[in-house]
Order: sequence, then C-alpha cells, then structure tokens
Amino acid sequence: MPGCHSCGETVDDDSLICPHCFGNVVPPASKTPEVKTPSPEVETAVVLNDDDDMLDDEITLAPLEVDARDQSDTRPDAAIGVSKPKRLNKEAEKEGRCPNCQGLRGSSTDLCTKCGYHFGLQRVLTKEDEQDEQDIGLRRIIRRSLTDDTDLLRVSILAHVVFVVIGGIFYVQAPILRWFLVLLFCGYVIYRVTDIFAGRRYMRALEHFIWVMILRLIRLVGWRDPRRPNKRLNVLHATNFSDEEMKTAEPTLSEFDAIDLSGSAISDAALPALFGKPNLRYIVLLDTNLSDESVNHLQRNHRNAWIWR
Repeated sequence: MPGCHSCGETVDDDSLICPHCFGNVVPPASKTPEVKTPSPEVETAVVLNDDDDMLDDEITLAPLEVDARDQSDTRPDAAIGVSKPKRLNKEAEKEGRCPNCQGLRGSSTDLCTKCGYHFGLQRVLTKEDEQDEQDIGLRRIIRRSLTDDTDLLRVSILAHVVFVVIGGIFYVQAPILRWFLVLLFCGYVIYRVTDIFAGRRYMRALEHFIWVMILRLIRLVGWRDPRRPNKRLNVLHATNFSDEEMKTAEPTLSEFDAIDLSGSAISDAALPALFGKPNLRYIVLLDTNLSDESVNHLQRNHRNAWIWR
C-alpha cells in the first residue's frame, strides 16, 4: 500500500493524492519507475504515455528541440543589459580618414574615392545619388528629358533669363513687391554660393577661371611687388623653352622674381631646375606637359609662391 508523503497515512493503490491531507502519495518501491539519466550533452524532456495507469507506464525520454530565438545571450555585458557603443565616425574624420572604409580622405573633395562615402551626407552614395548631387532644382527636373549637357546648359540659361525678366516686370509694375523681390534675389544668390562651396561643385573650373583672370590683370599692369607697387619685378619670359634649355639656364634662374613658362615644351624632367630658388614669387606653367604630381612637389618647395597650372 502506498503511503502519504505528508501525514504518513496509507491510501489505495490507485490514489495519487491523500484523502486526509491532500498531499502527494509515495508509490511503493516495487512500482517506482526507473528514470534514465539524460546525457549532459543533450537537453531532454520527460514524456509520459497517456494510458489508464500512469504509474505502470514506461517513462521515455525525448530530445528537447531548443529554438535559437529562446537562447539567452551568455556574454557578461548581455547579462547586465549593457550594449557596446557604436563606433564614433567623428574620430575617423578628425584623423582625415573615411569612417566607412578607413581610407585617406582627399583634401579637395567631400566624397571618398574608394568606397563612395559622402562626408556631408554621412552615407555611401549610389549612382542615382551622384546624379542628383550635381543637379538641383529645375536642372534635376529637365535632365530626365535631355541627353546632351549642352542642351541642359542652354535650357538653364534660358530659364534664368526668363525668371530675371519676369522679376524685372514685377519690380517695375508692382512697387509693393520690390522688397520681396530683392530679398528673394539675395536669398537665391546666397543659396547658390553656399551650395557651390558646400558640395564643391564646379570649384575646380571656378578656381581656374579666377586665377586666369588674375594672371591677365597682372600681365596688363605689369609684374610688380605687392608691398611696393612702384617696383617692377625681374621676369623671365620663356614660352619656347625646352628641357635642355631649362637645364642650361638653371644657374641664372635665381636672379628672377617671376618666370613665365606658359606654352613651353618643358616636362617633369626640367622641373627640378626651379627648386631651391627662394626669390621666385610667381611661376606660370599653363599649357605645359607637366604632371599634377610634379607641380604639387614644386608648390611644396615654394610654399609662398603663386603657381598657375
């Protein structure tokens, strides 16, 4: 006869709960099922066969399928609910590196040439983004129906002329709108200038145009010392120099303050002749066969000189 686990009273063989204290009944030793110990490598669950007499049934073991989503993270930081902070992109930008690919950032562009990461937008650009980056406003709308950039430029110029004419008509015929039109025009100019400098669009062409105009002005008024405008500089006009002539004239180049080599046939081999000449202030290298690397090397050697390339 089985006995109660709590009060010790004997109960019927088929009873699982004591009728006196409602405690659990301890089955006799002869009917206690032998439970197999599961392997420590495999998590198991006990499955009971659903028959008339539960105690007489054989207890079997079945593997427990554990869902990967239910597994808890056993890392020390996950146990206390601490997540690792994201990598700060500002540190990479301060060091002159791309936050996306850790490559070196160019000094004259906001776009990484290796992975296409835009430092202003802080994301990698696609082909669609690159096209939209160059075109804004009306240009972005009409570009879809035009295939030639020349036609696009003509349409843009025509649109600006039409807007200026309409604005002039309103300025003359509606005096009450004059201040509004003036503010609108100033805002548009500020927007365009800010947009050009922010995205560095057309900056290379604009810088080249400005420096060419400065060179023409200097040639018109003569090469003079900015600190003493009445003093003319000693200028060497060598527009027909070759590499051999450049090397031959190297000992006398220290006497000149400016050298005009525009249109000459010199190459990178003749450029070392200009090194170590502290008196050089202006160097004109337009329309020559020099590479950008050689000109940059020359600029590092003459940090205070003006170089036209």
